[in-house]
Amino acid sequence: MSGEENSVLDSRSRLNLRWPVAIISLLIPFVFIPYVFDPFQLPKEVLFRIGALLLLGGFLFGAFRSGSVRLAKTGVTLPLLLLLFVALLSVFQAPYRAEAFSAARDGAFALVIFMLVASALPREDRLVAGSLGLAALLTSGAGLLQILGAPRFSQLPPTMGGVLVGDVSTAAVFVALLLPILAGLAFPFRGGMSWIWGLGTGASIAFVVLARTRAGWVAAVVGLVSLMVLQFRRPGSHESQQGEAPAAGKLIAFALGALAISAILWGIYGTGIHLGSNPPSFKTSELQGWTLREDAWRVTRSMVLSHPLGTGAGNWRFVFASEAGNASIRTGFSASRLPLEAGNEYLQVLAELGVVGLLLMLWAGFALIRMGFRSSRAGAGFPLAAGTASLLGLGAACFLSNPFREQPTLWIVAILAALVCNGERFTGSESASTFLQWEMEASRRKLLGRLAALFFVALASLTLWDSGRMLLASADVKVGQAACARGDFARGLHALLRASRTNPASASTGSLAASCALQAGRPEEAERLIQASLKLNPVETSSWFILAEALKAQGQMIDAIGACEKAKKFWPRDEAINLLLGDLRRDTGDTLGASADYQTALSGNPSSVVAYLREGDVLLSRSQVVNAVAIFDRAVNLDPFSILALNKLGAAYMRGGDFENALNTYQSLLDLRGDDPDAMLGLAGALSGLQRYCDALPLLERAGKLQTDPARAAALQTAVGQMSERCERSKARP
Repeated sequence: MSGEENSVLDSRSRLNLRWPVAIISLLIPFVFIPYVFDPFQLPKEVLFRIGALLLLGGFLFGAFRSGSVRLAKTGVTLPLLLLLFVALLSVFQAPYRAEAFSAARDGAFALVIFMLVASALPREDRLVAGSLGLAALLTSGAGLLQILGAPRFSQLPPTMGGVLVGDVSTAAVFVALLLPILAGLAFPFRGGMSWIWGLGTGASIAFVVLARTRAGWVAAVVGLVSLMVLQFRRPGSHESQQGEAPAAGKLIAFALGALAISAILWGIYGTGIHLGSNPPSFKTSELQGWTLREDAWRVTRSMVLSHPLGTGAGNWRFVFASEAGNASIRTGFSASRLPLEAGNEYLQVLAELGVVGLLLMLWAGFALIRMGFRSSRAGAGFPLAAGTASLLGLGAACFLSNPFREQPTLWIVAILAALVCNGERFTGSESASTFLQWEMEASRRKLLGRLAALFFVALASLTLWDSGRMLLASADVKVGQAACARGDFARGLHALLRASRTNPASASTGSLAASCALQAGRPEEAERLIQASLKLNPVETSSWFILAEALKAQGQMIDAIGACEKAKKFWPRDEAINLLLGDLRRDTGDTLGASADYQTALSGNPSSVVAYLREGDVLLSRSQVVNAVAIFDRAVNLDPFSILALNKLGAAYMRGGDFENALNTYQSLLDLRGDDPDAMLGLAGALSGLQRYCDALPLLERAGKLQTDPARAAALQTAVGQMSERCERSKARP
């Protein structure tokens, strides 16, 4: 084709993709708002996938309209294709294949976005970069208003961030990655818009600092420092510019810094934010700090040794549970409280895709950075240097977070990589050596167009149907969870069952429905639902636990023990699992096994009062009274206000004949609850054991008056008569 035809084709490609990329980027901030969308569930995925489909549709339309397919040649495409191939292969070895396929599908969409945008955007395009910067401004503006206006705007629980920006940690990383883009839009001075971008950069810096997300801090520092280095190394950076531009640029920089510092000081002294505190995030790894993060890293490294080929894309948290259950956790939490992400993208990729996956990821990252540095040294202008700096900030943030697990971040990473690869053309001409281009024969063009249209319609229909199904199921899950939480099991179970039918590939939905059915007293329904959930994901510990409870409710103790042992295999020292397993063994007469399970529960949670009480009950059933007294005494020391623990300790003292200590225990119990008839009966028994019959008599009379059961009241009347006779005999003695 001639140069003029190439120019026409290039303009058509830009027309098809520049504006869709810009518009979709501007929609991203709205998925962070809890009252518009749900930031913790599916709208992020839906926006990302629909955006990828729009770009693919625009590319196909432009390609068949012009009769030519044109893709940019980059040094990043090969490692990314190999990485996607490894992710697809991992689906076959993943325990939860639906999750692995979903992760691979998002990776495929990201690769499509990167290749199409890198091939279609014009050199030094500012529209897409400006849309990304505006998205960052909108997100940081809402987040900063929420933080500085708290508690007026923080109407949600603290673990959900607030009403304007729910997922604060993800929003902070999102803004931090785009700070170099904002700075590049503000400098050098370009008139009135530079003031808007400059002040927006200051507000964005303040939001990232006050959000207290450590990964955001690292990304912001590395990104801005890298931008300064790239600008300094750019040819002509030392030449002085004429006119008012340098002075105006310095004034913008001063206003930017003043706004950022003022907002940060307002947050510290006006709102009372401590920068060293935990961020307002719902992520466990952010809330618990470094100790829990280091535990997750340590357990993830052990996963790499036990699964050298990886656990499957997106399956880190499912296999992590069993590894964490066998590890020594230093935080005091059980394995079930560990985060759903490693808090380190490199470690998590290494655990999910193996060494090959990590090497391919690093290969693609280094290729992008090298490409950006080369083009910047060759004199490429905005947004190449800013995009390269943002990618460097992303690489640093990956040491402290998992940004690729969030679709908004995945979108901007694909766009930034495309902007950097687009800058590769600065070093050469737009010739055939820069692009891969195929001409379509006129006779085959119509046939290929129809096949491509059919393929695209099928793909779009499948994606839209799947996304709509997921959103409807998510809405039903919220309704069902809320109804079950308030005890409306009929409505809640109906909504959860509808959600499981709408999205049968979701194991978590089936597990929630089974849990609600169990609470509603329908164990058969719960067993059916949880069995279906386990077929989708056989390594979900909570599903095995629910199955054990459902089987126990039906009296199938042996099967329940088997299901509970499966759950214990993943979380060996989990308190709830070991308590249930101990109860099941005790019900079947295996007191030795029950005692071992209760001891295991105590090893996982040494402060478990319930485990001590059940261990004491087992010891009493085996007539080990002295050991039972010691166990009950530990429970009382842990919780001196526990009515149940004091009752059991007093009963154990009575059984061992230690009436004096039993008297003191029941007296303490009556001090806590003066109208407890059981405590009165226990105290009366202790007094009777000490032959203080007259003191025990009024306690029996009071207990009899508080009884509502006629049979028990009659028995107490008989006991009162007997105690009265003993009292009279004791008075007659010298």
